[in-house]
Amino acid sequence: MFATKLTSILFVTTVFLSVVHAAPWIHERDEAQHDPSHFEYSGPYGPPFWGSVVIPGKTNQCSNGTQQSPIDLEDNLLKHSYLEFVLGTSTSGLAVVYNGHTLQVELEDPEKSKYQLKAYDNVYNLQQYHVHTPSGELHYTIRVLEGLEISVSNFCFQKKKNEPKLAMVAFTEHRYHGQYHDLGLHFVWKSDKGDFAVTGVFFDKSETGSELLDTSFVSPKPTTKDVKIPLQYGNPSLIKNFFENYTHSFSDYFSYDGSLTTPPCSEGIKWHVYKEVLPISLAQHKAINDIIHYNARDTQLYGLNTNNIAHVCGH
Repeated sequence: MFATKLTSILFVTTVFLSVVHAAPWIHERDEAQHDPSHFEYSGPYGPPFWGSVVIPGKTNQCSNGTQQSPIDLEDNLLKHSYLEFVLGTSTSGLAVVYNGHTLQVELEDPEKSKYQLKAYDNVYNLQQYHVHTPSGELHYTIRVLEGLEISVSNFCFQKKKNEPKLAMVAFTEHRYHGQYHDLGLHFVWKSDKGDFAVTGVFFDKSETGSELLDTSFVSPKPTTKDVKIPLQYGNPSLIKNFFENYTHSFSDYFSYDGSLTTPPCSEGIKWHVYKEVLPISLAQHKAINDIIHYNARDTQLYGLNTNNIAHVCGH
């Protein structure tokens, strides 16, 4: 009883203080004056409102899916084996682009990539890879009413409707036992059948840097939205070497069926997230974060229809 009262008091106090401090960032959502495909990571177009994003030709599952990503990874999802990659010599050029949400390296001709993932009796070809970062900046979201959002502090509560208990949950992308990392690198693969798989790699800040991240995202300085910059890398086997030198030696990865972590949040995605954590230098992390800032979706309550979740989240 005491714990329940204390939780309620803390919650009400936090919301009250948050509203006071967040007054300058109260936004009213005007549905008539925005691009229906537009989304952001905070504000009136942040994750609590992604269910209204319209992506032409796609069904939006952001608010009504039951296998949404990212999640808090648990040991029951851990596989002790090696992913099978087929790494030939690519003849496709690479270009990095800042698309307004992330830094993304695209293969100019994916059919010539020669980078393949074999899994689930399927062959997936590499399409692109991109990054997600939590941020040291304060990005706050409280969903008060439909169409009204208020910014708060670095926490996230989610309350299932008709249940009095409040639970604190993560507010960045994939975590392991509640722990998040400084950067997530996602490789996106597509099969000839149109199925998708994503391979995730964690990075934490260190004195040691990453050649792949530096060559792909830092050196080109892609700061202008939607302008593709060809990668001028000295080693044409940049991606191949990354997989051979690192992921080939990783025998532990988390595997589950999830979704895209951006609208339309399509489900049926085969996720593989390595447990091993790689280093990224402070300078590299700052260079990337200065461009994309915070671009991580809230951790999802896996297996629950998100229409039945009341969001009170701070990023």
